[in-house]
Amino acid sequence: MIVRALESVGRAVIRFLEEHGRFFGMLGRILAWAPRPPYDVGEWARQMVRVGVDSIPRVLLTTLFTGMVLALQTYSGFARFNAQSLVGAVVALSLTGRYYFTPAIFLMGGWDDLLNTKASRDSFFVGAGIRWGDDDMKYLAGSIPTR
Repeated sequence: MIVRALESVGRAVIRFLEEHGRFFGMLGRILAWAPRPPYDVGEWARQMVRVGVDSIPRVLLTTLFTGMVLALQTYSGFARFNAQSLVGAVVALSLTGRYYFTPAIFLMGGWDDLLNTKASRDSFFVGAGIRWGDDDMKYLAGSIPTR
């Protein structure tokens, strides 16, 4: 009985190692062949367009279905508290954009609640901001004299 259990574990480990060995073998072949000429820059550009731009409809479709599931789950959750009328306030369509002047300074703008016609006219916003991170604070705190 113990031998069978150990054989089962051993087979699982061997399958795992074989699968990962095949993956890393393929990765090694890719890395070995990628830098070799001739370089077909046009084909690289076509592949980047195919992977990046041509996948936008899939991304939009996935976003649409995610939003529908969010609305459905929010409705069923709010129904427990008799608050179904608040689903529209929680699930709203917004459009936001940021433009970075530097890595830390940005300008932001957009519209909130685009599906509500009156609110979408009133909910345009513009703002500017400064983004601080831990490294920025460490830099500033490290330059403060202690005495």
